[in-house]
Amino acid sequence: METVRFFDATNQEFTPLVDVFSGRDTKIPEVELASTSVRVHHSSEGGLQLFELQLDPGTRGESHAHIEDEIIVVVDGELRFGAHVLGVGSSVMVPGGTLYGFVAGPEGCRFLNFRPRADGSYIPRAEFADQNRKRY
Repeated sequence: METVRFFDATNQEFTPLVDVFSGRDTKIPEVELASTSVRVHHSSEGGLQLFELQLDPGTRGESHAHIEDEIIVVVDGELRFGAHVLGVGSSVMVPGGTLYGFVAGPEGCRFLNFRPRADGSYIPRAEFADQNRKRY
């Protein structure tokens, strides 16, 4: 039987993303790792995933894709997706297997990221293009 799980933000600090991936292989660019922090609200293998990212001003998330669908909700600052500027309370739904990139606003950004299943994938643009060329 499952139990209700709570997340109390007052008891959980953000962890620099560079520390999360220390000693692990990742395709996330170093400059992005160095300017991003994370705290995981909920995550279980094969289950729902909710985490919160905090980006320094101007942090660029290079063009990439993930396997799973995701919903991003801005809770502080702004997040820019090309010509679209998402402010507090705004959201975007990105289907799995879709390339996207973003830039944090001048005051930085904090957002929640929800995925239907725990997903640590990160597929850079070049790798994504190679995978799609091989399909056709």
